[in-house]
Amino acid sequence: MTAKKNGILPGGGQDSEEMLPQTVEREVREETGIEVKCKDLLFVIEGVHGESFHRIDLVFLCEYLGKAENAALHNDTNQIGYDWLDLSVLNKLPLFPSKLRRPIMNFYEGKEYIKYLGNEEIGDPECLE
Repeated sequence: MTAKKNGILPGGGQDSEEMLPQTVEREVREETGIEVKCKDLLFVIEGVHGESFHRIDLVFLCEYLGKAENAALHNDTNQIGYDWLDLSVLNKLPLFPSKLRRPIMNFYEGKEYIKYLGNEEIGDPECLE
């Protein structure tokens, strides 16, 4: 699932005394209004260059549980909604960081994949193969 316009996964900061799975579940609920169960850590990407801070993205596999009852949405000012992406053609869809596209497809297809994806450079080539 991604935000419709800019193709970015839900995410945000971790609260004090909050475990990572709780953070994932809370952030998805706040940004999309759906409930998920956080599963395994799949990917790690860093944003070292071209940012005002050192960003570390942790991407988790989640199980969809359904719509969240009475969810208090905390939309980003640039967020216009969310959409489900077809994983079989993810390499051609607007998901960022773009380095996630092929590893997610490989995971989905049961192929070997790399967990640590390194730094997402500004202008990284698109993965269209």
